[in-house]
Amino acid sequence: MTDLIFLIPLLSLPHRAEKANKICVIASGEMALKAKRAGSDLVLERTDLEAVAGDKKRQKQLAKNYDFFIAEAPLMPLVGRVLGATLGPKGKMPTPVPPTGNIADQ
Repeated sequence: MTDLIFLIPLLSLPHRAEKANKICVIASGEMALKAKRAGSDLVLERTDLEAVAGDKKRQKQLAKNYDFFIAEAPLMPLVGRVLGATLGPKGKMPTPVPPTGNIADQ
């Protein structure tokens, strides 16, 4: 008995199936500088995060426009208060990184 998998010709698609992932890093100080150098799409510092706190529309835009979020561990309580209700249901809560961790490895 032959497998049907070998009888079906391969299909080539005219466009790439995947898009580039956009990454938002929430950090302060030196870690924010490292994130910018590593090529993250957006770096939010503590003041930027506090400015987003009252703006639900901006929070939803962030959740929609960025695929992954990385946050400095000391900022996680603030991130949870500000963005938790928006990012949590979408499964996009940030990955915490210790202040001494390498942001490029994430």
